[in-house]
Amino acid sequence: MWRPTDRLPDLTDGALARLLGREGAPKAPAAMLERLAGRTVLVTGAGGSIGSELCRQILAASPKAIVMVDAGEAALFYIDEELRQRCKAEGLDVALIPLLGSITDAERLDAIFGRFAVDMVFHAAAYKHVPLVELNFSEAIRNNVIGTETVIRCCIRHRVKSFVLLSTDKAAEPVSIMGTSKRLAELLVAAHAATADCVMSVVRFGNVFASSGSLVPVILRQIGRGGPVTVTSPAATRFFMTTAEAAQLVIAVAGLGSRGGLFVFEMGEPVSIDTLVRRLIAASGLTVRDEHRPDGDIELIYTGLRPGERLEEVAIPRASLRATPHPKIHEVRQPPTAAIPPDELVRVATAAARESTSARAMALMQAVIAEAELAGTPARAKAEAAVRVA
Repeated sequence: MWRPTDRLPDLTDGALARLLGREGAPKAPAAMLERLAGRTVLVTGAGGSIGSELCRQILAASPKAIVMVDAGEAALFYIDEELRQRCKAEGLDVALIPLLGSITDAERLDAIFGRFAVDMVFHAAAYKHVPLVELNFSEAIRNNVIGTETVIRCCIRHRVKSFVLLSTDKAAEPVSIMGTSKRLAELLVAAHAATADCVMSVVRFGNVFASSGSLVPVILRQIGRGGPVTVTSPAATRFFMTTAEAAQLVIAVAGLGSRGGLFVFEMGEPVSIDTLVRRLIAASGLTVRDEHRPDGDIELIYTGLRPGERLEEVAIPRASLRATPHPKIHEVRQPPTAAIPPDELVRVATAAARESTSARAMALMQAVIAEAELAGTPARAKAEAAVRVA
């Protein structure tokens, strides 16, 4: 008997890219990858989709060691086992160091940095699923903001040469806890970069195909069950790229050597979620059930936006971008911001994490963001007043 799961496509990164007409990234210049050779590289969130792909690609650059930090035991086990098998098969002499730990545990992180003489850090650990983060805002703020500050302080204390924060396009004019907490993390990097010996950069990018809990796997599971497939709105759009491409470009950013630089990737045109769903259904050998085809296989249900979501992400105008040596990486021309000390940013994040509602937490964080971005306008007082009446 036929089951819907029998027709699900095996969609690799390449197949997903072709599905939406996205080209892969050109290879990073050799000089950018040479920075990894013989170095000890630490990756936070190493068991996640992007973190694990970073580890795979870093391994190919012949580092001295990869220190893989993650709070999830199973995810860390799988990437460590995969890389060990690869080292054995390819005869690679790279030390693989899988370490359990939270980025909010300052004592644990300090011991890790002190023991392994880390040269470079890719900070991928984050709580990122928008509706879930809205519900668990306190933990998300502690992880995304205070955790980032903990990692940065370790980098400074232990004389790490390079630090890259993986951020999100949702940090542009943020409307969610996830985007707002990541924007605060970006401001922390900017505040430290001005005085630190460590070269610190931030990179923003959009949704990654097939990352854990992301849109494509959810859609495929719904198709596999025979539907219905849920879509927020026919008008909703997102920017997409493959996991391999995202990791490759993140590594390339580390070679650009810009202190406090904010980088974005060439994400192409935004993709309609409705179009994406219909193409995935077609790729599965099935048809959409609607008024035009009532005998189709898979029904679509439009649910409306969930808390923290918006119809489309904010694209940075081309005029605000400057070219870099890599054709798919642009540096954002950032307007002057008010210099807010890291301790103040952490104080605000700590206070926001203690608030009783996500709305009050958002108001506190957006107040300090407004103060930074609008260079001391009365926006903060206005936002804090909103907290008092919320």
